[in-house]
Amino acid sequence: MPIHLIGLGLGTIEYLTLGALETAERMDELLLDTYTSWIHPDLMKYLREKFGERLVKADRSMLEERIDELIEKAGEKEIGILVPGDPLIATTHISIILEARRRKIPVYLVYGVSIISASASASGLQAYKFGRITTIPRDGVGVETCYRVVAENLEKGLHSLILLDTADGGLRIPDALKMLMRVEDKLGYGIFDRDSMVICLARIGSSEEFRWAGRIMEALRLHYPPPPHLIIVPGELHFAEAEALKEILGA
Repeated sequence: MPIHLIGLGLGTIEYLTLGALETAERMDELLLDTYTSWIHPDLMKYLREKFGERLVKADRSMLEERIDELIEKAGEKEIGILVPGDPLIATTHISIILEARRRKIPVYLVYGVSIISASASASGLQAYKFGRITTIPRDGVGVETCYRVVAENLEKGLHSLILLDTADGGLRIPDALKMLMRVEDKLGYGIFDRDSMVICLARIGSSEEFRWAGRIMEALRLHYPPPPHLIIVPGELHFAEAEALKEILGA
């Protein structure tokens, strides 16, 4: 029997596609990835009510460390794995595909809307001008690497998308900016000064969606909805991008 990796989109009911629903309805068992990204409580409730006992919450251990058990189940049942966003943007799931292929078990993908593309649309920036994506975990480990990735992108004139941790309540924009400003004090590239421009996005795709652009000193004082949050550092701006930041996001 096959395994289906099913994208849930941006984590809200509105971005759950017809293809995702139709595929999920055919499954004997559904595993819900609850750790790689955010799922709105309304969507969680909808999935529980629609699929009942077929829906099982899956943590990191179940989907990464216990792949053998998952593959064995697929020998007897049609298994669906519901993944927030687009299934393979969460790169950890490629291991499921590889192990299934080794055992001659087919794997199918149902693509979903990803925050990677949605953040470009929400910012008004041109998607092809984004450089390497980077992340900041809640504990701040690797924040200097994030800073250096932004620096490399800026050298090429490219925009930088910084994804903020969604685990355990998520990392908030002001806290992430403070981490980056401490690295700025250490390295001094002039990227995260108080007057540097950033784009701040939160809960994209939900009714609480927040979009704003301006100086870091202002971003630190803003009131945001709960995470997920993300930050974009603009690179060289096309005149249309500059106009969009001003007219749409208030820069």
